[in-house]
Amino acid sequence: MKLLVAEGFCGMTPRDGSIVGGLYFVMVGVMQLVFEAGNLCKALAGPANGTNGTEVPFTGIQCYYTLIALESFCVVLAVLMLASTWTQRSVGLLGFGVWLTLYDLALVAITSLLHIEMRKVGLKLESLAWYGVACRIATDPFWLVFVITHGLQLHEKTHHEESRKKRTVDHKPGVVKFKGFDSGI
Repeated sequence: MKLLVAEGFCGMTPRDGSIVGGLYFVMVGVMQLVFEAGNLCKALAGPANGTNGTEVPFTGIQCYYTLIALESFCVVLAVLMLASTWTQRSVGLLGFGVWLTLYDLALVAITSLLHIEMRKVGLKLESLAWYGVACRIATDPFWLVFVITHGLQLHEKTHHEESRKKRTVDHKPGVVKFKGFDSGI
């Protein structure tokens, strides 16, 4: 299989891009956690937060809890993806690629639901929230290309090593050798 970014892209090899991308995912995840926690605190404060006596609906608060839970999980998986990069485990890299794609879809869906719930009671979702979602959706694929390419390279490498080991095993038809009882004579 020919990988398009196998030799590198933007001056980075897939391994280097995976490391920088992992650091990016951790940094953005922590920033989003802080942002969503602040929004949750404002929502829980209720009418005292200057919303003209309007409370955030229960579904809106649950959306904030869901976003915080998903983002926490994403930060943990980003750290595990970095560990997979350093230990050269393709499953961790490719699994993170699948998770991040699903996470981005969930992020858009939950933020849209939150926007709808806030409008029902006459509140507006901050434009900074939509800006964060748009930036995340726009930049995640750039780093995900490095992560998936590196994961596929590691998968190919381990697959070729395993098949090479299977081909080099000496099998003599009809002769059974018990290495545990072989005295070497």
